[in-house]
Amino acid sequence: MNVRFKTLYKIVVANFILFIITAIYLGGAADTEWAIDGKFYVNSHGSQKEVSETVFYISMYHKYLTLSSFVALMILEISAHIFFKIRSLFQKLF
Repeated sequence: MNVRFKTLYKIVVANFILFIITAIYLGGAADTEWAIDGKFYVNSHGSQKEVSETVFYISMYHKYLTLSSFVALMILEISAHIFFKIRSLFQKLF
C-alpha cells in the first residue's frame, strides 16, 4: 500500500470519527425526512432532538460525505487492485 492510500485512509477514518463524535454530541444525525413544518430534527434510535436549520444541514451533508467517502475509498482500492493485477499479468507476458 503506497503513501497516498495510507493518507487517504487516515482522512476517511478521521472524518468517520468526527461524524460519530458530532452525532453523539447532537443526539443523532440529520435525515432528510426530519425537516417538518420549518422545524429541523436529528434522529437517533427513534428519539428526535430539534436543532437549528444550519446544524441540520451541516449534519446531513456530513453524513452523506462520510458514507460517500467510504464508498469512494472501496472503489478506489478495488480499482487499484485490479490495475496492479492486470499490469503484473502483462509484465509476465511481455
